[in-house]
Amino acid sequence: MAKRNLVEAINIGLMADMERDPSVVVLGEDVGKEGGVFRVTDGLQAKFGSHRVIDTPLAESGIIGVSIGMAVKGLKPVAEIQFEGFLHLALNQIMNHAARIRTRSRGRFTCPLVIRSPWGGGIRAPEHHSDSPEALFAHTPGMKVVIPSTPYDAKGLIISAIRDPDPVLFFEPKRIYRAIKEEVPDEEYSVPLGKAKLIREGTDLTIISWGAMVREVLKAAEMADKEGVKTEVIDLRTIKPLDERTILNSARKTGRVAVVHEAVKRGGVGGDIAAMLMEEAYDDLDGPVLRIAGRNTPIPYNLNIERACVPSVEDIVAGVFTRANVADPRVRRIAERVTVRVDPARDAALPDKRSALVTVRTAAGTRSCEVAYSKGEPEFPLTDAEMQAKFEANAGTLYPADHARRISETIMTIERRNVRELTALLTAPTPGP
Repeated sequence: MAKRNLVEAINIGLMADMERDPSVVVLGEDVGKEGGVFRVTDGLQAKFGSHRVIDTPLAESGIIGVSIGMAVKGLKPVAEIQFEGFLHLALNQIMNHAARIRTRSRGRFTCPLVIRSPWGGGIRAPEHHSDSPEALFAHTPGMKVVIPSTPYDAKGLIISAIRDPDPVLFFEPKRIYRAIKEEVPDEEYSVPLGKAKLIREGTDLTIISWGAMVREVLKAAEMADKEGVKTEVIDLRTIKPLDERTILNSARKTGRVAVVHEAVKRGGVGGDIAAMLMEEAYDDLDGPVLRIAGRNTPIPYNLNIERACVPSVEDIVAGVFTRANVADPRVRRIAERVTVRVDPARDAALPDKRSALVTVRTAAGTRSCEVAYSKGEPEFPLTDAEMQAKFEANAGTLYPADHARRISETIMTIERRNVRELTALLTAPTPGP
């Protein structure tokens, strides 16, 4: 059995159903001769001809509008929108027409349309090329929303999406297009829509995720497991319909839940899942549902800032310990090597600031630096500009906080600001006596 990445798996899934069903057609910008912007449709036009793999003009509303007409008349179009940010140009066609045709016609017509689109960030793409708009379409009655996280699931889900009688948005996490390879059978198979996958069993906490974040969640789960926290992981695979049964069963088993997604937290799918759990499993939970999600900002082009806008493995690990109600052992180990001494004389000379000397013990000895922070703001004492200047002035050793516990607890915050040297410094082996 060949190992394939996500691009290859979707490609052979499309090819399999096009061979099986002559009513399946593919259309979109550059999907034919060029094989698509990420080469997902590579080779399809050569095999099936330009009448079934159609290069269209750059006109998203036209692509979807034509596809709706094809679907109503008996074809099964698979339309590609090159990037998820351009779906908005076709919202009228998707939401007001494709999603409503079955209801509008009282069941006389259906719309077996698949809309494929690369989804999410992680490839340092410009604006409109790194969004995660799944909540917008999940909120649209009549639409199904699918986001695979593995090549095996991607092939099975694209086949199920093509065979579904209603419109399906098939989002493809571009960050992992070629980052994961696994065995994908050549023979035909399908993965049912609306069925989540339990990919890791645990007893202390349930983490729910989808798309590219599933890989990060599994890394975090492995790290938490080494510290004694047994994490259960659910890959939704289908955002809508939502597999509530699998979510509820796991939540009732562990009693604690976190939802991790790349999309911004406000109005995200995580909030909908949290509300469902509060309504259906309130008495079974030991605490509120934690949401670990993207920042409320457009995804920037700069790679370092982009990384800071979406959840990292460190963010997820910190959330695991928080929701599992377990003291983060990494924090404890770091705190044991950090001391903070306040100089009253220096303090008095700074009316609006406080000053402390931070010392960190490492295998190479000790390193110290002075940190000034605003009074009344011990957790995040400096602005980003001040913090960057301090780091540069002190060779990356600054760790702003007013005592050792705060220093260690804010390690994830500093990590997100891309100060790798300090993280390495704090996690270095403790020197012997």
